[in-house]
Amino acid sequence: MKLAPTYESVAKRLRKSPDLRIAKIDLTENEIEGLRIAGYPTIYFYLKDKKNEPIEYMGDRTERSIVNFIKEHAT
Repeated sequence: MKLAPTYESVAKRLRKSPDLRIAKIDLTENEIEGLRIAGYPTIYFYLKDKKNEPIEYMGDRTERSIVNFIKEHAT
C-alpha cells in the first residue's frame, strides 16, 4: 500500500500527543457499523467525544497535509 509509509511517518511525528491515536483498520477483516467506504485507502478522523461523527479526509496524501488536517480538527 502506497499510503502506509505516509501514515507511519504521521504516527511517528505525532507520537508524543497523548490523546491522539493513529490506527489502521482493514475493513475487509473488520466491520464498523454505519461506516461506508467507497474506496481504499480511506482516512477518517474521530473526535473523542463524537465517535459516531467521523470526519473524512479528502486532501493530498502527503505527511504534511495529513498532519495539518489532524491539527486543524484536534481539540
